[in-house]
Amino acid sequence: MVAVVSLGLSAALIYGASDFLGGFAAGRLSALRVTLLAFLAGLVVSAAFLPFVVSAWTIPAFGYGAIAGVAAAASIWLLYSCLAIGPVSLLAPLVALIAALVPV
Repeated sequence: MVAVVSLGLSAALIYGASDFLGGFAAGRLSALRVTLLAFLAGLVVSAAFLPFVVSAWTIPAFGYGAIAGVAAAASIWLLYSCLAIGPVSLLAPLVALIAALVPV
């Protein structure tokens, strides 16, 4: 139980920090460039752990993963765009609340 709580808190901390830093960076650079850099960093980390994950590569799974990746990239781009122009102190807690409601 302690592991689950600590992993949940760690994930919340990482998501919160990435939202804040992504919005901060999008204020200085373009939101599209920040999104591209964030997804490239995520690709590097995911590729490093890929040999340790047991999975089956099927055409439908690859297609659904591609659709989910494009949708995630578009939503993060829009989030960073909003964080660049709006007050982070209002938008970041609202996004965190919505993200917390999904598992509940």
